[in-house]
Amino acid sequence: MATPSNNITFLAKDSDGRLEGIAGRDIAFALVPSYTVANLPAGIAGAIAFATNGCAFDGTVTGVNMDRQSPGAGTGCLVTHNGTAWKIAGTSVTVTA
Repeated sequence: MATPSNNITFLAKDSDGRLEGIAGRDIAFALVPSYTVANLPAGIAGAIAFATNGCAFDGTVTGVNMDRQSPGAGTGCLVTHNGTAWKIAGTSVTVTA
């Protein structure tokens, strides 16, 4: 069984374009880049960002569906890129503003 730790390894491209690991220590939080939904970059599969005006799930359920914030009233959400589109993290729902 692995021992839990607060260490994290970051991957970055070196001058030759190869990925190299950069060990981090005692990470209390990770900062991801923030964009409005309209300005999210093209992205690559596995990319993570924060959509500052993304419509997150608001905690209510209508029938079998979880409700999201109203269009134009998004408070932001973590998003991941699946290689095609930005999705609300942990879901298959495309982020909207």
